[in-house]
Amino acid sequence: MNECYSQGFDTVTINSGNNQFWGFSSRQVENHTFEVRTRRNDFEVWTNPHSYLETDCSYDGGLVQVADQVQATEQVNRLLILPYSENDREDYVNGVSTLDIWVIQRYIDELSSLDNWQLTAANVDVNNQIDSFDINHIRDLILGIRDDFGSGNRVSWGWVPHLDVLTFLSESDPWIYALGYPGYWDVIYNNLSKNQITSSSANYFKFFAIKIGDVYATSSSGGNDWVCGSGGYGSYLRNDKNIQTRSLNSSYMNNEAVSVERNDELTIDIVLDYMPESIGAIQIMLEVDPIYAEIKNIDFHNGFNPHYHYRKDLKQLAMVDYSRDASVPMPLEEGSLATITLKANKSTHQLANILKWSQNMDNELVGMGEEYADGMLDLQLRHIEKHAWDIQFLNQELSPAVLIESPYEGEAQLNVFHISGQRISSRNISLVEGQNHIQLPAMAVSGIYILHIQSEKHQQSVKFFKN
Repeated sequence: MNECYSQGFDTVTINSGNNQFWGFSSRQVENHTFEVRTRRNDFEVWTNPHSYLETDCSYDGGLVQVADQVQATEQVNRLLILPYSENDREDYVNGVSTLDIWVIQRYIDELSSLDNWQLTAANVDVNNQIDSFDINHIRDLILGIRDDFGSGNRVSWGWVPHLDVLTFLSESDPWIYALGYPGYWDVIYNNLSKNQITSSSANYFKFFAIKIGDVYATSSSGGNDWVCGSGGYGSYLRNDKNIQTRSLNSSYMNNEAVSVERNDELTIDIVLDYMPESIGAIQIMLEVDPIYAEIKNIDFHNGFNPHYHYRKDLKQLAMVDYSRDASVPMPLEEGSLATITLKANKSTHQLANILKWSQNMDNELVGMGEEYADGMLDLQLRHIEKHAWDIQFLNQELSPAVLIESPYEGEAQLNVFHISGQRISSRNISLVEGQNHIQLPAMAVSGIYILHIQSEKHQQSVKFFKN
């Protein structure tokens, strides 16, 4: 703080601050900050931010400055309080999932209602109505297409001041009561005495936090990590997830001991083994490490037609699907939902290095109501196509060639055949680990040719077309 602003103020301790999750008095929210500024009525400027009230699971206030050299009952203080959180991707996505999409879809289809906490949480695009645009924003956040809600600088949390909460709960248009709504960032309290600030501090330093996008308000296990305590949030908790997953490094995995070498092609199925009830929405979250593999293709089956996105920096392959009519279940059937083809970029003896369930976001099966459904998801290795080399034909008119990416160095024999079976050339080549540029003999006739390479470890054939 500037020295000139520190003159004329005393520091007092506020011991009844609070930052609750929605209306749940036993649930504090941590990792939020309340920036506090004070102004005397006889000063023309606010102090610099002089107190950062960091919230944690036992948050009960902090230090605040008030006017000095006046009576404790003299109402000469103005307080400006600005709450905020990290507003990074981790903050935005915390507690948000496809279940929230499904709750909104049911509201749009007039199958359920939302209270003012939920309406505020669902209004992610700040157009003050709950519609498919909100769903699209949440979906793209889960998929990793976006890292925030974008529109109008919508922040990841909203905070309803204690003095506004009763009006907020009864208001038919609750949108602007939560701080964090674009243009409504802080709250100012005028003409307060030192006694009011210290003895009635809950009126000014108590807030009700709303996680934008977290419409359902799930339990802390698999819900929002910043909400303190364990178990449900009260009446908003329907039931916890009971979906089981079996992964590539479990005893259920066939051929898990098969080693993978660079350039091998793997085919892995996501299998819905068990689905005892109708499903309204589904979320599948996988981790694909680009150091070990790249995704070549994904095919979907058995009524599964999701939005999906792979984001390398997050190592995240996300799939989200839901019924666009909340009265009609998804046409999912038990069996393979997706077949993922991957190319190995690095040799490994652990298939889970290549593909596994996400450690950061959960898989979800959502029933037709607003609850999690039971189920069993499985990752099953279907096939490993051994490719010792990654071969690319360079269709150069005068001097055709191939680029051979090899995982090891060694000798090999290279043969070129016309599709008719006529051998065009045969030669021994020395390969280095990495990229090899190999010239081919001139081929006067355009058409389809076969290149065959054989070493002590592997043999491989590829077709190519010569112009």
